[in-house]
Amino acid sequence: MKGAIPAGADEAERKHLARPLPLRPSGSAVMPAYQGGSLINLHVSLLEAFGVAADIPTPPLAPELVGEALTGAERVVLLVIDALGYRALRGLLAEGNVPSLNRLVAAGQLRPLTTVFPSSTNVVLRSLATGLAPAAHGVPGFGTYLPELGVVADMIRFQTLTLGDEPPRPLVELGVDLASFRAPTLFSRLEAAGLPATVIFPFHILDSTLSRLNHHGAGRRVPYVTPADLMLKLRDALRELEDQRGFIYAYWDAFDPIQHITGAASEGVEAELASLLFSLERDLLGGLSPRERAGTRLLLVSDHGHTDIRPGGYLVLEEHPELLSTVNTPLGGSPRAVYLRAAEEAIALEQALRERLPADFTVVPVPELIASGLLGPGPEHPELEARMGQVAVLPGPHQGMLLSRIGLGASIIGRHAGLSPEEMLVPLLSVDLGRL
Repeated sequence: MKGAIPAGADEAERKHLARPLPLRPSGSAVMPAYQGGSLINLHVSLLEAFGVAADIPTPPLAPELVGEALTGAERVVLLVIDALGYRALRGLLAEGNVPSLNRLVAAGQLRPLTTVFPSSTNVVLRSLATGLAPAAHGVPGFGTYLPELGVVADMIRFQTLTLGDEPPRPLVELGVDLASFRAPTLFSRLEAAGLPATVIFPFHILDSTLSRLNHHGAGRRVPYVTPADLMLKLRDALRELEDQRGFIYAYWDAFDPIQHITGAASEGVEAELASLLFSLERDLLGGLSPRERAGTRLLLVSDHGHTDIRPGGYLVLEEHPELLSTVNTPLGGSPRAVYLRAAEEAIALEQALRERLPADFTVVPVPELIASGLLGPGPEHPELEARMGQVAVLPGPHQGMLLSRIGLGASIIGRHAGLSPEEMLVPLLSVDLGRL
């Protein structure tokens, strides 16, 4: 089977959309292009641009994707806009209501990459930081089962996922050695080669466990508060490099919660991006002299896109007691890519799911999911399968799975982690600032 090519696909998407999908999930779906078309390959291309040998078995981006984006680069700014999918960006370009976006794209090169599977922020940012696919770095989802503790962990906050009124517990209180999740990063590899690597990150999560792990080895970590503050910090970081070679990584997160709350096509999405790019033009680009721009490349990428859950699109396990009785809770993964552990036998769980879930929900044993290659090449992390459970469920288009309606989960409109083109395709926009 090949993924269907929707009428709205552009030529650059078609290569990704036509890739065979081993698990046959329903609807249009995208297989991660780990061999040269994904975010993990960007990690290696960045190392190569600075003349640093990669010590991982990940290839660089394919030549037709990277083009001349990094040729002759002395300084690289990597701006990650959380949740700006390639299709959403194309829609904004077509509408033309964010002129600064159209100007930026006209000045550079825009190509689609795939993110990794599952397209969850914590999984993707770990892959981008380490250059490893999820199968290799061993964090397969937002909710990850830690068999040594018998708990499902929230791998953004590094605390337990709990039910009801039970308060979450930090993993360090349960004896988890957070250093066990540490791996060489893009920043540590560059710094070891004598190249300064700076991280500019939202002030409220700069010192979070996830950030400290992903940014391990960075020479400088700089907080910011607003989009304008971010662009001023980027400008100052470039000025401080002067004629040195170096790398600056910045991350902007407001786009993601807006879509979670109001949907992927809401008015707030366009307005927020317009605000960010206005400041990028005025405070970053307008604040640099031609000499300071020379030799500098701006790369704009994202970790994933969003798809909207349709009204009534959540399957809630607590409303299906015949299914709930077969499952250990809490659930792993996330509502668009769910990992389940059997209350008794995995075969019974798989059979119950196949019999009772909607036909467009894909049910697959975890070993088969891993073997399909969706989580990428190895070497496979020794605890990967144990951290996922026995059975995975990939809900159909515009659908999700929840344990309960208690809390905010059922009110969230925009979701990600699945295989739709809207979730999986992300932009790589490169601009040579010296030519502006």
